[in-house]
Amino acid sequence: MWNSTCYPSSQEVVQQPAAATQLGITLRGLRKLRELWLNEFKEAFSSMSTDDVNKQWIMKVTSPGQCRLLELQEAVDPAEVAAPMYFVSHAWKNKITLLLEHVLDFLLDADESTAVWIDILAVNQHSALETQADCCMQAFRDVVGVTVGTIVVMDVAICNPATRAWCIYEWAHTLATHGPDGFHTRMGPADRATVVGSLDINKAVCSRIEDKIAILATVEEQHDSAERFNIMLKLQLLLEPLAYRVDMRRLSQQAIGTTWEFRVIKDWLALGAVGPRVLSITSGGGEGKSTISAVLCSSIGGQQIAAHHFLKYSDQRRLDVVRIIKSLAFQLACRIPAIAQQLLKQDVAKIAQMAEMGQAFTELLLEPLQTLMQHEPIVLLIDALDEADPPELQLATSRGGKPTCPKVCGNLALQLITNHLCHLPSFVRFIFTTRPEAAAGQVLPCLERTFLGSVMQLSPSALRNVKVHGSSSGSQPGGVMVYHTAVAACEGAASMPQVLQDPQLEDVYAVYGRIFEGAHSEYGCNGRGCALGQQNKVKLVDNLLATLMAAKEPLSQSWLQQMRLGDAIPLLPGYPTLFFVDEHHLYLVHKSLAEWLLDRTISGESAAHVQQGHALIGLHLAQLWRRQQQESSVGGSVGSAGSSYSSVPAYLLKYTITHLAIAADDAPAAAGVGLDGPTAAAHSAPAAELDFLLQDFGFLEAVIKAGHGPDIIGALGAMQAHTAWSYEVLRWLRADLYNLMGKSAAELAKQAMATVPSHTKMYQLAGHFKSNGAVNSVAFSPDGQQLASGGGDHTLKIWDTAMGQCIATLKGHMDEVRSVTFSPDGTQLASGSDDMTLRLWDAATGQCIATLEGHSGGVTSVSFISMDGCMQLASGSQDKTLRLWDTASRQCMAMLEGHMEKVTSLAFSLDCRKLASSSLDKTLRLWDTATRLCTATLEGHTANFTCVVFSPDGCQLASGSDDQTLWLWDVATGQCTATLEGHTGEVMSVAFSPDGLQLASSGEHSDGTTANVLLWDVATRQCTATLKHSMTDSVVCVTFSPDGRQLASGDYDGSLRLWDTAIDPATRSHQGDIGEVYSVAFSPDGLLLVSCCLDLTLRLWDTATGQCTATLESSEPAKEEEKGHTETVLSAAFRPDGRQLASCGGTFRDDDSGSSSSRGARRDSNSSSDSSDYTLRLWDTSTGQCTAVLKGHMSQVRTLAYSPDGRKLASGSLDKTLRLWDVATGQCTATLEGHTNYVNSVAFSPDGCQLASGSHDYTLRLWDVATGQCTATLEMAHILHHLSFQSFSSPPPIKAVLAAHRQVP
Repeated sequence: MWNSTCYPSSQEVVQQPAAATQLGITLRGLRKLRELWLNEFKEAFSSMSTDDVNKQWIMKVTSPGQCRLLELQEAVDPAEVAAPMYFVSHAWKNKITLLLEHVLDFLLDADESTAVWIDILAVNQHSALETQADCCMQAFRDVVGVTVGTIVVMDVAICNPATRAWCIYEWAHTLATHGPDGFHTRMGPADRATVVGSLDINKAVCSRIEDKIAILATVEEQHDSAERFNIMLKLQLLLEPLAYRVDMRRLSQQAIGTTWEFRVIKDWLALGAVGPRVLSITSGGGEGKSTISAVLCSSIGGQQIAAHHFLKYSDQRRLDVVRIIKSLAFQLACRIPAIAQQLLKQDVAKIAQMAEMGQAFTELLLEPLQTLMQHEPIVLLIDALDEADPPELQLATSRGGKPTCPKVCGNLALQLITNHLCHLPSFVRFIFTTRPEAAAGQVLPCLERTFLGSVMQLSPSALRNVKVHGSSSGSQPGGVMVYHTAVAACEGAASMPQVLQDPQLEDVYAVYGRIFEGAHSEYGCNGRGCALGQQNKVKLVDNLLATLMAAKEPLSQSWLQQMRLGDAIPLLPGYPTLFFVDEHHLYLVHKSLAEWLLDRTISGESAAHVQQGHALIGLHLAQLWRRQQQESSVGGSVGSAGSSYSSVPAYLLKYTITHLAIAADDAPAAAGVGLDGPTAAAHSAPAAELDFLLQDFGFLEAVIKAGHGPDIIGALGAMQAHTAWSYEVLRWLRADLYNLMGKSAAELAKQAMATVPSHTKMYQLAGHFKSNGAVNSVAFSPDGQQLASGGGDHTLKIWDTAMGQCIATLKGHMDEVRSVTFSPDGTQLASGSDDMTLRLWDAATGQCIATLEGHSGGVTSVSFISMDGCMQLASGSQDKTLRLWDTASRQCMAMLEGHMEKVTSLAFSLDCRKLASSSLDKTLRLWDTATRLCTATLEGHTANFTCVVFSPDGCQLASGSDDQTLWLWDVATGQCTATLEGHTGEVMSVAFSPDGLQLASSGEHSDGTTANVLLWDVATRQCTATLKHSMTDSVVCVTFSPDGRQLASGDYDGSLRLWDTAIDPATRSHQGDIGEVYSVAFSPDGLLLVSCCLDLTLRLWDTATGQCTATLESSEPAKEEEKGHTETVLSAAFRPDGRQLASCGGTFRDDDSGSSSSRGARRDSNSSSDSSDYTLRLWDTSTGQCTAVLKGHMSQVRTLAYSPDGRKLASGSLDKTLRLWDVATGQCTATLEGHTNYVNSVAFSPDGCQLASGSHDYTLRLWDVATGQCTATLEMAHILHHLSFQSFSSPPPIKAVLAAHRQVP
């Protein structure tokens, strides 16, 4: 029996019920309590509910003292009681083991001193006061208010928490207090649908009627009605909106002391639908755009600004367009009942899995708003469009540089506006804020083009006067507002900076530098370094800064505590002004601080070591995964069928590989990918963890099922220096990702075995990208990171070459797109179409900025040219002409005439002085771009010219034709220098590699085979490689990437393929020129492949790189044992340990009669005619040396096999016998006779006791290995060329499973 030692007394507890809110139990204490209950209840504990434990144990042991369990010292050590960090919401009917495991699992990586608040432990079950509904609700409110969030424990199958009134109340109060960030629940789509569908506070049950009455009264008081409460909570669970309270609160604080002049905005709002539809507030960084947005949403615009969104460069959730749409829809539904009704009719599970922008926009915004018909103006505000730019573009513009090659349609928020939001009903108006340099300087032109002049622009300086603290001059307009915040962080410092009245961004950076220098002084650091006792502080702060800059989302205090970085928060320079904690997350005051920390040229030694931050986060996440899987392995193997990963944090699944790949990528130290394949990254902890996870099919299952497979591809594809496994997994996922969706870990492994090539030098980077029609043209961006394709579906598609993903589709043409190209700086694209037009596209926004008309036939080819500093465009057409266009004026400057039939292709020389064009008139013409006159007409092909291209040095031309050939031409003389033959149909495209050493060609195959891309060595005129497109008869287009490491090709079936040319095709051809291969075998670990060749050699190949690592052949040795085979090598096998290789051979026999063939044979000139090689040879796989020659057979040896223990070797021969050999001594231990024709297959049983042999006598024989006796003879209908054994559970214990094939020549 437990004693009644309690603290404080039960009387004090009754008098101070609020004290319960401070009673949390540490994770260490919770584990001890679990062990205590396990010992108490034994096996029954696993089936007990929380209510069972409360009634059968807690109430009994606390009865003598009438106290809370956490006050009973005999049950819980007082050292394990602490202020709680989390509130735990759970249903008492669920199992107690579920409660404990879920909490401990969720906080698996938290410090053991982290405390949680659980009602059965912290509430006095004997106190009438504490168990009253009013007191409980007050306690819950108080606890939720002092914690960082609520952990929701649920098992919908046992007890749906949405049917429990207390659970609903706890959820609602958590969301009201902390927003979505503090509501920690892991519901799959099906569970979410169940919860939303059953949620009704009126129907929810309570164990006591008085509790239900009190809960309903509170709900109606706070939400006007129970029905409105239901709707709001359902919308929250349905749409999972983002939270903006931190933004609103912080920005509103920054606005204090500022005098606003909002009359112009009030006037714009008052105009309604008759005024400009868009108000754009534009200025440089730090000038108060976001502050104005917050003030507008909370004050003067609060009634009409129905929904808002604040974009954040440092929070990927804020950049997710589907989450943006859901958040806007949630806010609109909260204001407009009709929209709420429409949304609540939606399929909950479908919305939970929604990932496509167009679908989300249509179903969550467009259709609900269209039901409103006529409605008063609704204003949507989206802040900081510039923060949605790709990171590399933001960094380039922040440094004042001119961006080149911007990612096409890289600003997804801008794409949402221009492609979707602009189509909302006309009563919907917009306020956008942005820096003018957003979208590579195209954000404002983009908005003007989208809203057709209905855009009103304002500057923040026109809306405010800044009251400068400490200034005698009063109010001053303009300047960077964040400067004054930064100066405020210096208050109390030894030397305050002089306060400027019109500060610029450079002044802000200077203040940041002063603050960081002051912090280093406080750490005890100077120019000679830091005192020993302060080094830990510096390292801790450096690690925290690195982590903040590397994180993809704002990090919570609890997360940082788990990473052992929580103690560094108050040490941060300028804390709590430049860095601050709000709602338990750590934030930076402004984007300019991040830009300063990331740019070492301006922040110097204070710059954040971002790669180190990626390493810290990646290693933390990897260890978290390991620990969670170790915990779950108690109940079953990781990744087994039916395993669930719902408890794995979403951040872990989405970003672990990204962080580890960046950390492991030793890009600065490596030159990148060379001709021998990707450079291996130096061994490091991130590299090791990355490889560990990439080999974990359970991890890959979880990531792919969560929809983050493309994120893995993007992270691995961006690596410059690969680890041991990153390149292999990248190749597999690129080629097969869409076939892996929804598969279990076992199924992933099976799929990998079925699809990953065992040996290859070049591989397919991106599989099939299906479109509605042929891919007619492909073009790389100048930096090689994007690929544009034009096709039969009338669109241009932009692909990310690292990820193999389509990132944008540009629509506008009315017919097939025949040609596409990037401008030299990558800022524009041009396309030509069968609709007789050319279109110019802005790369950053994806908008069509001009349509060039003039051709009277389809446009077949387009190309940019830079002449005298002016960008021009050339086009070829089916109207038999070429045209030159000025891209600035959009006017045709010249028309080149001369061809008598359709122009099929055109190309500029590198110096832009010459233009070549090909035509169906069987001619190729050269033009002078300065005089615009034809300087030469080349003829020679016997059919139409289809394509033409200049070599990089401008000295050669390559042309393709319907006559199935390629011709090389000397530009100076106009003479054909070579004719390349190899295609079996029309040559449709040709391209030089950037170094001019290779030529790629593609075309139509008329012989019934699949179409190929051929690679040619320009110097030797030889075909060096054939790249096969499956399931198509025409490869329409081909092009090299700017660095020559990739090749893109498109075909008539709509497939676009990327090929890796990092491994030199010429080397591949040379190494592969070995004649006919008779047999191959894998090593047991799959890392090596041996090929047996008719040129008398064996070759060892590395299956990962495709490189030949050794050639085992005859030489001129002193000893017989060192010689290689002197006749054709017919078969080889690895010993089970992989350390030894056995081979056999002899003169090749074409038929049963034994007639010999000399094909592929190579004999030593000193050999006699009767020196046929009837031997077996043993080789050391590590040295490539022959270690033994086994003699005994009287004719060609055709097959061999090792016993499972590797001690015996069996061989079959044309002499009709089998022989058993002792591997250690090389001696023949038995000769097995019985076959009446030669033996061509042999196999040991798994236990090594039986041997099976197949023969040209159409029989299969089973032999007892110990006695050498034949135990069975089976008559076969076919000759057996391969044998294997398989174990079965039913008798007989071992059966031979036969692979019978008809005889092959």
